[in-house]
Amino acid sequence: MLRTKKGKNMLRISRLADYALIIAHHLQQQANLISLEAIADNTQIPRATVRKLLRCLVQHQLVTSVRGARGGYLLASSGDNISIADVIEAIDGPIALTECAKATTHCQCELSSHCQLKNPWQQINQQLYLTLKQVKLTSINTSATPNQSVTLEALQHTTPLEPLPINTD
Repeated sequence: MLRTKKGKNMLRISRLADYALIIAHHLQQQANLISLEAIADNTQIPRATVRKLLRCLVQHQLVTSVRGARGGYLLASSGDNISIADVIEAIDGPIALTECAKATTHCQCELSSHCQLKNPWQQINQQLYLTLKQVKLTSINTSATPNQSVTLEALQHTTPLEPLPINTD
C-alpha cells in the first residue's frame, strides 16, 4: 500500500474520528447522563482526548452537555438519527477521498485543469458519503464478528452503485 509523505495510509478516517465514533456509540447505549471520566474509563480513551472530542461533538450538536455536579453528556438525539458520516464530519470536516472531491468551489489540485477523473472521483465520493450517511450509530453491532459488524438491515438501505461513465476524450 502506498503511504503519504507523513507515512499514513490513504483512505482512512483519522484516529480522532475513530475515537469520536467509539464515544458516540458508547453514548447511544446510555439512558442517562454520563460523566467525561466515566466515558474515558469505559472507552479507554485518554481523558484529554475525550474532553476535546466531546467539545467538538457538542459544537456540532451531536452531543448535549449538562454542567454541574449531576451533569454529564448524552447524545443530542437518538442513535437512529446520527450517522457515522455525521460524527466523522464533525471531527475531520467534509468527507473527501481526493482533493477534487471536496465540496469547495475550486479544486486546489494542480492537475484539475486537465484531469479526466475529477467527475468520476466526485461521484465515487458521493456514493461513499451516502453509504456512511445511511449507517446509523444504532446499526453498529459491536458483539458481531468483524465481517458482521454493521447490521444487514443497515446495508440493505444503501444506494446501489452503478457503473460510472468515464469520459476519456
